[in-house]
Amino acid sequence: MVKIDLSAFQEHSLEIKASDVGISNERFSDITVNVKLKNVTDAILLTLEISANARMECDRTLKEFVGPVSNHYELLLHYKPPEFNEDELLEGLILDPKQKIFDATEVIYDLLMLSIPIRKIAPNANDENIQTVFGAPSQEPDDRWSPLLDMRKEFLK
Repeated sequence: MVKIDLSAFQEHSLEIKASDVGISNERFSDITVNVKLKNVTDAILLTLEISANARMECDRTLKEFVGPVSNHYELLLHYKPPEFNEDELLEGLILDPKQKIFDATEVIYDLLMLSIPIRKIAPNANDENIQTVFGAPSQEPDDRWSPLLDMRKEFLK
């Protein structure tokens, strides 16, 4: 569990393990969470900036590599129900007025998982020669493709 003291309004950093948020320690390492708390009217603005090293599999070479990931999130914590329209509340939680500790485990888990890029390319993947043709090469072109090949030749003129 990762708990944040809501009474400490100074910026601080947390060094956590992946197992603290329910993720394998092999997947993420060197996790740093920067926490900023700002008092706004009847609420606290919680800003989390997370950075870590993630073990990923390269989409081009299928080799594992470790790369840096980061993410940023702002959450509005209300001490009483907001007096404005619920549609105007982009992201927020309503807290008990006596609550002084916020459990950020679920939020940090989501930030880590969403920080993994969609396309995972290892740093040296562009330099490697990757096989793109498989199987025996065909000696005779298929006649069914000839109209398309003619269109291509005409287009390239």
